[in-house]
Amino acid sequence: MGRGVETHDRLNNDMELHFLELPKFVKGVQKPIREMTKMERWMAYFANRMNQSEKEELAMSEAAINNAYDATSIFLQDKAERLKYINREMAIMDYRSGMMSAEERGEKRADERYSRLIQILMSQKRMDDIGRIAADAAYRKKLYQEFHL
Repeated sequence: MGRGVETHDRLNNDMELHFLELPKFVKGVQKPIREMTKMERWMAYFANRMNQSEKEELAMSEAAINNAYDATSIFLQDKAERLKYINREMAIMDYRSGMMSAEERGEKRADERYSRLIQILMSQKRMDDIGRIAADAAYRKKLYQEFHL
């Protein structure tokens, strides 16, 4: 059970997080499906490295995995749903890419603005202010306004 870093209090009584490392599962020695634990069966399902007969055996071994296979099959057969999914994934990727580009542009502008302020302060021989703007964001903001940056 997770605990708070500072207080060490229990964070939640109702939820547990499990991290499944599928690459490690795939590399490991594979047991017959009937000898796998429930967790190993789910990992086998998510790793998706079985042939058709193994998938069928896996689906028959766990009702929930069988339901998951059925849902996957229905999804893959529905062209409109698959297209919606692909479009959604592309929109998410486009959004992330746009956010990264905006962040990079913002960082570049901030760097240029900061560099310009330092150049101005150096030209005015205000060396103490250069040290101060590095540590004091409020003072830096004041100087940006003063120099219209």
